[in-house]
Amino acid sequence: MAAIKPRPLSAVAEHERQSVAVYMAGEERREILGAYKILGGELARAIGESDKYLAVNRTDAILGVLGKEHIYQRSGAVMDEQIKDLGKQFGAQYICIAEVSEVKGGTYYLDVRLIDVVTAKTVSSATAGSNLADINEMIRVAQELADALIGAKGAARGAVSRQKSDGGAAPKPVITSGAPAIAEFTDPKTGMEMVFVRGGTFTMGCSAEQGNCQEHEKPAHRVTVSDFYISKYTVTQKQWEKVMGTNPSMIKGDFAAVEGITWDDAQEYLSRVKASTGRVYRLPTEAEWEYAARGGEKGKGYKFAGSDNINDVGWYSGNTPHLAVRKVGAKAPNELGLYDMCGNVFEWAQDWFAVYPSRSQTDPLGPATGSYRILRGGSYFLDAPFCRVHTRLFIMPDMDPYPSIGLRLAMSPSNVEKIKNDIAPGGKATKEDKVDRGNGNKVNIDMVFVKGGTFKMGCAKDADSLCSGNGEENPAHDVTLGDFYISKYPITQKLWHDVMGITVRQQRDNMFMNSKEPLNGEGDDFPMYYVTYNHVKDFISALNAMTGKRYRLPTEAEWEYAARGGVKSSGYAFAGSDRINDAGWHFGNSGDKLLRTDKDFGKMKDKDKNMMMSWNNHRLRPVGAKMPNELGVYDMSGGVMEWVSDFYDSEYYKVSPKGNPKGPVLDADEMERADRVVRGGSWREAAAKCRVSSRRYYPPILGGIDIGFRLVLPAEK
Repeated sequence: MAAIKPRPLSAVAEHERQSVAVYMAGEERREILGAYKILGGELARAIGESDKYLAVNRTDAILGVLGKEHIYQRSGAVMDEQIKDLGKQFGAQYICIAEVSEVKGGTYYLDVRLIDVVTAKTVSSATAGSNLADINEMIRVAQELADALIGAKGAARGAVSRQKSDGGAAPKPVITSGAPAIAEFTDPKTGMEMVFVRGGTFTMGCSAEQGNCQEHEKPAHRVTVSDFYISKYTVTQKQWEKVMGTNPSMIKGDFAAVEGITWDDAQEYLSRVKASTGRVYRLPTEAEWEYAARGGEKGKGYKFAGSDNINDVGWYSGNTPHLAVRKVGAKAPNELGLYDMCGNVFEWAQDWFAVYPSRSQTDPLGPATGSYRILRGGSYFLDAPFCRVHTRLFIMPDMDPYPSIGLRLAMSPSNVEKIKNDIAPGGKATKEDKVDRGNGNKVNIDMVFVKGGTFKMGCAKDADSLCSGNGEENPAHDVTLGDFYISKYPITQKLWHDVMGITVRQQRDNMFMNSKEPLNGEGDDFPMYYVTYNHVKDFISALNAMTGKRYRLPTEAEWEYAARGGVKSSGYAFAGSDRINDAGWHFGNSGDKLLRTDKDFGKMKDKDKNMMMSWNNHRLRPVGAKMPNELGVYDMSGGVMEWVSDFYDSEYYKVSPKGNPKGPVLDADEMERADRVVRGGSWREAAAKCRVSSRRYYPPILGGIDIGFRLVLPAEK
């Protein structure tokens, strides 16, 4: 046999070198028992030739200890919590665990990892394939794995390639050290925003502390993955349609996640991307997906991807009215800067489904064949437990397309190297190539400072016929507020699109499942409407994640104080004037001709109102076209009604606290059914409804053609 040329003997004193106990785990098949002994001995010899380590093959002794303690299954797997005890018993500072597994056709893979017994953490790992029938090959593999484990500096990660890289194939380990050449980039040919994920070792699957584990999510086991890249967002409808020419999604939106994708559809998409651009993308393996969802080496152990509170990071049935797909990136990212890995749409993994092994693994690819493919991440269609980072579902890849199933892409580092010259400096790309995150992730909203003070809230002119006959505006009462900021205009359709990624037309279609409800004003500078109270909460959550600020809806008291002009108030009936035509759009002036029917409007039947509005072309108008009020705030009388944060109670004014009232306090059951307050009147209503004291209320799931909102920010202290 060909001899391996020995390395020079180390000049480092033996007592200064660190001891390593080599342990061969895995299934001891009769046909490879000899290979076990050879590989264990060769690994120890190759590691011991370094100037840093002394290594001894301790397989038999460690198996004896584990057998007595009954802490391993038939495979000989060892739990990481036993590493420290084993290190003490054998006087080792490191344990090298090597596992042999058969893939198919007599081909075996050797996975090795070097573990520090003090921290029980993997220092380095490597993988190689061999037929284990040629002793020369086994010696070569052992030598190469040892080189990869200890590296030139004794700490670099490395691995031997398993197979040639191709489009749909699984990832291949790549020797890496230090930071990657490109930590994050946008592919100028595809628009995909890719994030580097440094490989490492983690616990995959559902452990007891996570609760409610399904059998196919157990046992939790240690997995090591190599470096890879993964897309920051799921593939959008715009990206899919650009390649495939069609859009299978039930609800349309350029920057919403594409859905209704089968596993075969995903493979066809990858094939076409490669054919048209030369880019070799693939689906992530299941192990890569879970490692990335958990935050990789930056992971903090969250149940969901980036948080223990799913409302922060994902869309699921509990926070997605009308169960419709959402724009990507509207929730907070996880520790790696990846969005929507929990909820919104399921994501295909590359693997065939199989039950988990109990032994540790390196870059697992799943079985070679199977009946089911893996789905990860949960969706807007299911409850929160289905969106946890460890949850796995499986379906037949050839089943009919199903809503709420999409995909995320991965790329091996070797393929990134091939396209490095195409990527702009710093990994940047032109704005049109990137997912629309809204003005470079910085949404600008004009805010006006409102100095706090005391004012009379409610309708003080009891004899005035304009006061509500139902008494919900009475009694007028003193209220004191602190400083705050309020938006100069209602939130516009452009701002909504910047944050949520959909137009008012798409919002209408999402709400009414593509029915043809009317649109009476469309454009960047028009107020946003067809938004429920719950939609507004989603918008604010996404906005705050994008900006890092603390936007919220105004309380009813804040809204009325600002509408009256704050400390600059002149006591007008409308926001900035006693003449509604100066202050805002209402039924009498939002058509092509002025109408003088305000006193009779409330008595008209809806059919007659609609006929008159159609005849006179009544419609919503852009923001800021009327006079501002004393604070420089626009459209607080007329235009669109505006949601505020308070629950409605007709008797609340009688018991409202004087300082900073926030509306009635309800218990959980009441909150589910309670109406919310809207303020300001609208372009479709009589002038009396547009007064600064007028108040209305609607269910939080209602979003009409004339209901919008504006925001406040707390004043800095």
